[in-house]
Amino acid sequence: ISGTQTICQKLSDSTQGFSLYLTPDSSNDNATIVFAIVSGSNHLSASATLSKGQFNHLCVTLNKDEGVHFAQIYNQESLVAESITKTNISLLDINQSDFIIGSGSAITIGSSIVTPTQTLSGVIDEFRVFHSVRTKAQQSLYAAKPVFAANDLKLYFKFNEPSGTLGDSDSSPINN
Repeated sequence: ISGTQTICQKLSDSTQGFSLYLTPDSSNDNATIVFAIVSGSNHLSASATLSKGQFNHLCVTLNKDEGVHFAQIYNQESLVAESITKTNISLLDINQSDFIIGSGSAITIGSSIVTPTQTLSGVIDEFRVFHSVRTKAQQSLYAAKPVFAANDLKLYFKFNEPSGTLGDSDSSPINN
């Protein structure tokens, strides 16, 4: 990648919400992913290196389970990054904001402003949003299979799914 690319974002303004984005890396084999949460002057961010040209099963979390909040990035069900700072993020006022995938706008993280310069250039297989922390066991169990309705599952997109009948008829075994 040659510029900053937003994977997903939900902001009410540049200082309120969260963004998951990729930043340019000097390596042809890697990219840097950043998960940032901002609430006024409070902010958290975690960053990790991803390998280009291969599937990366990612899970990002705003972890509020321990009382003090922190950001986490998992890749292939392994914790690869955690925010250095821990702070209380107040209730994010983003309910009326659009949830954007593949594009985004500027986000202010402390004294830095990160502005996307490209739309996302990549492939997303599935996209899930939960209002709970996904344990390592849950990530492993559901990494390669679909999830079903649950109280904490708020968004579930399956991309690149074939449409229509794949076999000779609707009852063909391939359609099962």
